[in-house]
Amino acid sequence: MTKSFLVTGGAGHIGSHTVLHLLNKGFHVVVVDKLNNASEVAINRVVELAADNGKNLVFHTVDLRDREALEKVFSSTKFDAVIHFAGLKAVGESVQKPLLYYNNNLMVPNSLEVMASHGCKKLVFSSSALCMVGPRRFLVQKSSLFLQQIHMEEPSSLLKRYVAISTNQTMNGNNLT
Repeated sequence: MTKSFLVTGGAGHIGSHTVLHLLNKGFHVVVVDKLNNASEVAINRVVELAADNGKNLVFHTVDLRDREALEKVFSSTKFDAVIHFAGLKAVGESVQKPLLYYNNNLMVPNSLEVMASHGCKKLVFSSSALCMVGPRRFLVQKSSLFLQQIHMEEPSSLLKRYVAISTNQTMNGNNLT
């Protein structure tokens, strides 16, 4: 029996590529996407690229926070796994609307509860860039002499001369801009 996958955010860039790959491997794929940062044009293009395998794709415009809509999707298909790409990523908006981002990006509570109630126990959570708090230490500190590091590693003598001049002028208090 063919395995079935639910791909959230499947109309987005990474999601659509994953959907195409799954279709080309012969899997049945259901995509849910609220089309906030994507377009149904991407889904149509995936169907076109997948050729005969495109018939194994079903698309639903669904907001992950809409439990009733999710129930309908899960009632129509027995999923082997869910692949979650539906993460929101606008930093400014995430500060203004933290619960929207929490509920959408972490798939709680609706998606996980609906998955559990329909016996779907596998989740590929692929939104790590969307749930990062931030580094404990930045790689480049204000005090780092980054240009000197480039100077030492860059084989181009022209760039080395520019960096050396720039670094010396900057260290001597001259503004290069």
